[in-house]
Amino acid sequence: MSKLKGCCPTKKFKPVTHCIFDLDGTILSSEVVYKKVLKSLVEDYEGKVFPNEYHELLTGMPETDTLKKIIRDFELPIELEPFRKKFREETDHLIADVDFMPGAVTLIKHLHQHGIPLAIGTSSPQDSADIKFSKKREIFDLFHHVVCGGTDPEVIHGKPAPDTFLLAAKRFPDSPSPEKCLVFEDATNGVTAALSAGMQVVMIPDPSVPYESWKRATLRLDSLECMVPELFGLPPLPENCFTKLISAKDPKDKVDFMEKDEYKGQKMKAEFSKKKVSVKEEPKINGDSDVMKANRSQESDPNFAESDEELIDETNYKEI
Repeated sequence: MSKLKGCCPTKKFKPVTHCIFDLDGTILSSEVVYKKVLKSLVEDYEGKVFPNEYHELLTGMPETDTLKKIIRDFELPIELEPFRKKFREETDHLIADVDFMPGAVTLIKHLHQHGIPLAIGTSSPQDSADIKFSKKREIFDLFHHVVCGGTDPEVIHGKPAPDTFLLAAKRFPDSPSPEKCLVFEDATNGVTAALSAGMQVVMIPDPSVPYESWKRATLRLDSLECMVPELFGLPPLPENCFTKLISAKDPKDKVDFMEKDEYKGQKMKAEFSKKKVSVKEEPKINGDSDVMKANRSQESDPNFAESDEELIDETNYKEI
């Protein structure tokens, strides 16, 4: 049996009409810059060590909250504003040139071309977001609006509070209900914010993030390249990492990953060969589940949860 890596569902999916994207670490690879700079700033102080795993606690938080937490946790002998100045001096000249995360541009363009309303809900302050957008207007102009939780006066509490995403939903012309919005996030704080807002959330965490930190997400992806929009009632991509992998066996063969409206919370088994992918429904069951059974299995990973409340119905992929 072969397994397709990249996607791990933890909840049952529901159709949505609007999408809200986080910015840093989700659309742009800017978290790499922030982690490197913050580590350097902390370790400039004698005896201070910035553990790699500590950065996970910071991702998704507004800039002010992040810097305050670092000063407090590491007992740094510096006030907030001087520390912010150092941070900005080290980051502002770098963030305009960071790359897009894999699959982000393709997914954003696809959703926009199919009329799906898009917004950004970020903890970045407005001036920082403007720097990031400056050389990438072609993509960021596809979003209806941007909520910068770090400076927007209507965001009372930043992530992990739900304010940023609730405001992002409210500012769409039709102000959709939270359950009609799908959030894309890379950070645990962002996932908490989305769930607290009553929204489904697709998490694309750093590979180092442990299972305990992403298990609450509706869906966990290795990359946006692996997104399957039709799981949430959105228009399917022409191809994703699964169809690429399958069709690579015989490029002449057309491979349909999932037929429209096929997924209805039932157990699904996709059996594929070099010639086709067939999707079969089986009665709903409880227990371990994994719609594309990415890089985990119940047999190989004793930490994989079995709770009905956390996991959806199983989908396995068997090569025949």
